[in-house]
Amino acid sequence: MRKANQERQILRDDEGNLIAICFGFDFCCEHECGTKALYERLGVSGPTRELQGVKSRQITQYNDEDLVFKTIGDDTILVWDPIMSYRSHVDDNNDSYYKEVPRSLQASTWKPSEEDAMWTSAWTSGPGTPSFGLRFRNKDAEVLKELHEAFTRKDISLWTLHGAFGGRGGLVLAITSKVPSPINHTMESADKEAFRLSDASDATGILKRLADAGKGPYKGYYACSPGWKLESRVGGKPINTEHEVMYFLNPADQKNNGFGWYTVEELDQWIEGRGPIPGRRR
Repeated sequence: MRKANQERQILRDDEGNLIAICFGFDFCCEHECGTKALYERLGVSGPTRELQGVKSRQITQYNDEDLVFKTIGDDTILVWDPIMSYRSHVDDNNDSYYKEVPRSLQASTWKPSEEDAMWTSAWTSGPGTPSFGLRFRNKDAEVLKELHEAFTRKDISLWTLHGAFGGRGGLVLAITSKVPSPINHTMESADKEAFRLSDASDATGILKRLADAGKGPYKGYYACSPGWKLESRVGGKPINTEHEVMYFLNPADQKNNGFGWYTVEELDQWIEGRGPIPGRRR
């Protein structure tokens, strides 16, 4: 579990009611692994062609033993971890001693800044080790109480890297029944657009051709993500392609291949070791 320090937010409606909390993120691999492991543990389907929006991200299962909600001295914590049972490490005779609280949630890690004056957060979405935790000063712990109650009735949805709210990224924990309709509609529209983009990408067949080619002359890639065709490249150079999608490429061999946006035709050339991608050596 890693401390998050970018774009942390508590989200409320106009009446001040809690909607969600964004844990924020740090620039670390534990915050870049997507939602698969979290969703598997909490019975979340994720967006499907039949169901999109906040409901598609709602938990359907959780083990009460995996969730710790406890007051420790001047602070209150809410920790979810299905791998390690933190509950067994609590010394009920000395609440100020909580040996196994993740280091990123221990009071000693708090900075004397306005950002950390009220609360701190940590999480990870890595394969097999998903977990998250919050620590609030007792005087501000009503947020944790509301989230804990929502967990007990499975009224929680969660996601990362979504444009509805939550900033650039980070884990968002929302009270499903409190998410406003306009936000849900935004999420539904984004989900449907993602399926439309996926279908357009599949129609090109380029990702399958890259996979079938093995590592060949182009030596593989870390990411090759589809997006709608750009109007032009840097400098206004026109883009010539028969397809409505392009791909942002992060190649494995970056000494001899350049990253950036490429057409399907350019990726086909790359399989053969030619074209602009190997020509953009750094």
